[in-house]
Amino acid sequence: MRSFITSLLLLVQLAAFAQFKEIAASKSFQEPEDGFARIIQMKNGYTVLAVIDLKKGIDIKIYDGKHKQKIARNIRPKFGKVKAGQVEAMFEAKGNVVILVNEVQEKIPVLHRLVIDGQKGTIIKEETIGELKKLNMGQGYAMAFGGVAPPDFYAQKDPNSDQYAVAMFNSFESDRSKRVELVMYDGDNKEIARAFYKSPEEKYKYINYMDMAFVGSTVYCLGYARNTRTSGGKENTVIMAELKAGDNDVKLTELKFTHDQDLKKGMLRYNAATNKIMLLAFAPYKNSNGQGELWLFHMAPQQLGTKVHDEIYPNAIQNKASAVFGRREKFTGTPVNMFVYKDGSYTVALEEIRQVTHSSTPSSFGGAGNTGASTTYSRTYTIVEHLGLMHFDAGSKLVNSWYLPKDHYMWSAHPPTFYHRQREGRAVLLNDGDQYKTFTLLRSKGKEYVLYNDVEENDKRIEKGKDPQQVKGLKACDAFYFPLEKEMIPARTFLFGEGDGRKDHRLALLPISDFNEDQNIFVTLRLDIHQAKQVHLVWMEP
Repeated sequence: MRSFITSLLLLVQLAAFAQFKEIAASKSFQEPEDGFARIIQMKNGYTVLAVIDLKKGIDIKIYDGKHKQKIARNIRPKFGKVKAGQVEAMFEAKGNVVILVNEVQEKIPVLHRLVIDGQKGTIIKEETIGELKKLNMGQGYAMAFGGVAPPDFYAQKDPNSDQYAVAMFNSFESDRSKRVELVMYDGDNKEIARAFYKSPEEKYKYINYMDMAFVGSTVYCLGYARNTRTSGGKENTVIMAELKAGDNDVKLTELKFTHDQDLKKGMLRYNAATNKIMLLAFAPYKNSNGQGELWLFHMAPQQLGTKVHDEIYPNAIQNKASAVFGRREKFTGTPVNMFVYKDGSYTVALEEIRQVTHSSTPSSFGGAGNTGASTTYSRTYTIVEHLGLMHFDAGSKLVNSWYLPKDHYMWSAHPPTFYHRQREGRAVLLNDGDQYKTFTLLRSKGKEYVLYNDVEENDKRIEKGKDPQQVKGLKACDAFYFPLEKEMIPARTFLFGEGDGRKDHRLALLPISDFNEDQNIFVTLRLDIHQAKQVHLVWMEP
């Protein structure tokens, strides 16, 4: 009887413990290591994996609702090889996959759109939908040394419909009223609105794109406007443009509460539960290595000039960092994302990001024709460290804070402030293994989880107050998930189960993953390092 009760209690404990259950896994295939990739769970239950090589075409795999592979093919767009470009967006619209590719053709920035059949994996239509002015050498100098933002395209999909918007920023347009153009499309990829985003009273010479968000059939586009001493007097502000479906003009609002606050970094979310547009704005201190003031503004869509604001301080996270690693430990997290949920609550994510420069001087040898002079070579790398999370209820009351110590060494990537927000809806660059060194946050049935790849021993190191082992290579790493519960440093669990041997490790390619909250299904790519770098598409239930 005692044995039965013990077994029953164990089962209850296991049931209560949050875990990810594997639903299905695809047959193995070779790990994609180049290009861009993304997974999309389609509304009809299908799953699409696209690996986009801008020179070799698009490898597309489509799985049906029972997770069986239906299509595997390579498709080659007519625009051919892309020398310098990126995938600006990839999303579902009306059952098809839309891919926006940004490239520079003979010094002219252009934006291509591909529409791919969501069941057959074939190209339905491809066209160029955007073109900016040709660049010259002087403009290249202004971008490199003058702080002028490069001409670029930005896209945002409405999470609640099939409509999407494209912002075209033409930094070197002489007419200040035509430097930014907004275009809206419906799910059939038909243009439904187009207008220029004018500088207020043509007052500001420079405008930088910040973010976009949809409220119904209106897209809101946020920009940072500024002048220098030589271009009209040094000042700055944040401006918001509104473009409605069917319109050919935008409504502009200068957010006067941001005037001369130098809030040059920011992101937007629409909180449907509170009917507020949320602006998370960051003003970095000079020479601060990522530190600055973080403000959250709550604005009614009909009255953008009025706001409720909160200044966000990660005090609890700082206190925990000092308690674990010593009082000299400083948490210097910069904002990377804000997640807003259906109940109106939200979580702000901060991550420590710093750059290090390694210099080397090759040995020089004297001899005929050799002066003995040497050259020093330098290369800058980025270290992405401890993660801090703060969860607020719909009334902006801080409910919980969490602290997740980690240390990821980026070989090629240089993630900026709000990088995590910027990658949403985009295919992710695969480069030097850096794509495995980032986190994912999702919410399932009211509970939040963080996932990232790490070495197992860091759990014990953190318990002892030792700095986490830095992750440079990936051979000793596994994917872990961390339920965000009462403990401020969450417990970790193997996402795919613990390996059988010393070389048996399994990673998750998390930034390309997709989570369907309504179906409660998480899909990711699992890399089995011990099996000649083979990968599986894996469907899981949190």
